[in-house]
Amino acid sequence: MKTVVITPIKRNIDRELIEKYENPLTSPCEVVLNKEYISKDARIPSGFCSEAWHSIEEYVVGLAKGEVKFPGWMKDPTTAVVSCNDGLRTVIFLLKSVD
Repeated sequence: MKTVVITPIKRNIDRELIEKYENPLTSPCEVVLNKEYISKDARIPSGFCSEAWHSIEEYVVGLAKGEVKFPGWMKDPTTAVVSCNDGLRTVIFLLKSVD
């Protein structure tokens, strides 16, 4: 299996929805923008948000196996741009498989 580098590249914060719906006792995901998280054997990297992992895991597995799961979607078939499913504080990730 290939190693997959996971880089959080953008965070979108919807303050209007947070104000309206969020329980103020909850805490946001603590991923660090532009930090490279390394997934070996398609496993969750140390210190990575488990909820974000559930959102991106299938893409990490596909890239780790060398499967082209994104035909026509990405210019480089060894990459994917995907996001977590947190509608209040969405984090967008760049995934890149490396040998």
